Amino acid sequence: MIQIKQHWRLRCEHENIGFFRPATMTDPDIELPHDVLLGDDFSRRPGHTGEWPSQSTAPVPLDGSDAAFSPLQMGVVHDLDQLQSLLQQGIFRVLPLESMGPLEKSAGHECLVDAFRARTLHPMDDSAETAARLMVQLSKAGHNQHAVSQALLVAGVLSHVPVAELMEFEPQSQAVETLPADMANRLNVLPILREGDVLMVAMAEPMDAEHQHLIRFVTQCRVVAVLATKDDIQHAIARCYAMHSDSGDLESLAISEIETGSEEEEMRVWSEAETLARQAPIVRLVSTLLSDAVSRRASDIHIRPGQKTFEVLYRINGTLVSVRRLRRALLPPVVGRIKILASMNSSEHRLPQDGRIRISENGAGIDLRISIIPSQFGESVVIRVLARTADMRSLDAIGFEASDLARLRDLLRRSMGIVLVTGPTGSGKTTTLYAALQEVVRQNVNIITVEDPIEYELDNVIQIQVNPVIDFSFPKALRHILRHDPDVILIGEMRDYETAKIAVESALTGHLVFSTLHTNDAPSALVRLIEMGVEPYLIRSAVIGVLAQRLVRTNCPHCREIEPVDTLMRTNLDLGPDEVFWRGAGCDRCHGTGFSGRQAIYELLVMDKQLAERVDIGVSADVYRDSALASRMHSLPANGIKLARTGAVSLAEIYRACM
Repeated sequence: MIQIKQHWRLRCEHENIGFFRPATMTDPDIELPHDVLLGDDFSRRPGHTGEWPSQSTAPVPLDGSDAAFSPLQMGVVHDLDQLQSLLQQGIFRVLPLESMGPLEKSAGHECLVDAFRARTLHPMDDSAETAARLMVQLSKAGHNQHAVSQALLVAGVLSHVPVAELMEFEPQSQAVETLPADMANRLNVLPILREGDVLMVAMAEPMDAEHQHLIRFVTQCRVVAVLATKDDIQHAIARCYAMHSDSGDLESLAISEIETGSEEEEMRVWSEAETLARQAPIVRLVSTLLSDAVSRRASDIHIRPGQKTFEVLYRINGTLVSVRRLRRALLPPVVGRIKILASMNSSEHRLPQDGRIRISENGAGIDLRISIIPSQFGESVVIRVLARTADMRSLDAIGFEASDLARLRDLLRRSMGIVLVTGPTGSGKTTTLYAALQEVVRQNVNIITVEDPIEYELDNVIQIQVNPVIDFSFPKALRHILRHDPDVILIGEMRDYETAKIAVESALTGHLVFSTLHTNDAPSALVRLIEMGVEPYLIRSAVIGVLAQRLVRTNCPHCREIEPVDTLMRTNLDLGPDEVFWRGAGCDRCHGTGFSGRQAIYELLVMDKQLAERVDIGVSADVYRDSALASRMHSLPANGIKLARTGAVSLAEIYRACM
């Protein structure tokens, strides 16, 4: 592939096909294929210099290779402001629909489709790299040299067309109104900007002449295009048209503004809200918020009330992202609708409530855990999103060191004992437990789980959901499953003495038991069990290992910079004054957060004879820690610092998670 790329880069230069360079592009006065076939709409061609910005924003890659261009330099945009700014520079331009005919006639339909796909799926490629991908495809299909030459022309054109990442893209309302939702779905295009009689759409594949005439007739506009992936367009159509429709419908609702007043006034507002919660605009709004959160892989939905408005936020990769702000008068009916879906008491607004909803999104079962708490300006809502059929990670993919992974797998091969996973809410405990269960499933044993709720569905595992409403609790479920001949038992959480006692008894009678505890680190789990009332001699015999973990946000690789570390942080982490660490500065690719994804850090405590002898009432976690460190345990901060030294995470993120 590299040799092919170099060949076509040289050929690009020989045939004057424009492709990106770090300093200058082709002379704008020379008429190249992209100058003929691309449109000047939304650009300022007279002021175009044909040069890249003088200051490169490319980061230093982690592997030490040559610095790449930033996404914006390669025409990748994440919002409307970025797109307009990029087009005004004149380097990237829109693709008029009328250019589809000449492109298809020149290169053929199959080549044009492949070129669209290559540009949208690999937006950081320049035209030589795109041409290389096309050449590989055409060569496999047995095309002649002429077809390959035309592929080079197509690559040169499309490499000058921006690629829009539509995950958080908010199109212009006027543009969305131009094309009906059913037509947008039929043509698989998303209108994003309209100026006068020119409509810009995002598209993923070439449009034939019939559909070109149809969209021009329906919109009564000249239509130009930027590019996006097919999946992005489909999700964006569903999200944007739903929100656009909701906005008008919500404004038409006769809702009284919320004012502080008498008890009778508040009762009137809540009574009105219960009625509105069943009306179509509120139903659609709540449904859109839930489905949008699932499609964007959010782990939580927050509805945060304010004095005049309330804000909807999604937690994505551990970071809260604001997605919508609505007037406060809509808060009671929105909360009321959520209560109806979760079978909660919709007339109770003064006490906290918990509930759950089960929905189906694209054939996948999704569990939503609801928590509602009254606050100063109304009820605050947090919804935990649990995709029960999501792809699960294996132990190899979680990020264990080879030595620790071998020690953990040794624990999983044992026939009896308790393995605990500890950490705060949202630290990935359940993901690790299920990864461990997948290892145990291969051993042809009978596995039974007791959970609240069932977060993932597993093959060849009996999973039981507790139900406090009918007094079906963890202890009651455990007493019954011991008669069900289990080899391995998973307990969602040890919440009380009775659950812990049955778990210990199960481990001592020949069962391998997995469970979770909410403690700060692995040694503290032993202290917590004693506090719950479990006798120290039972802990010595039953507990075989404790894994503590945290999730830390990884640096965005596109905007990495040297991290300033204050003296106190270095002192607390026992680091030298000259050691260099890295952080994400924030860029278009990571939406200004500096983060991209998350990774687990951990510490694995294995119970040995020396540690077991120290387990007793009144012994502090520090004593257990010292013994475990002497027996090859690597602490959470030590694992985190090791990860930070690779540049994958910032030292500040490790400090936040561990200290």
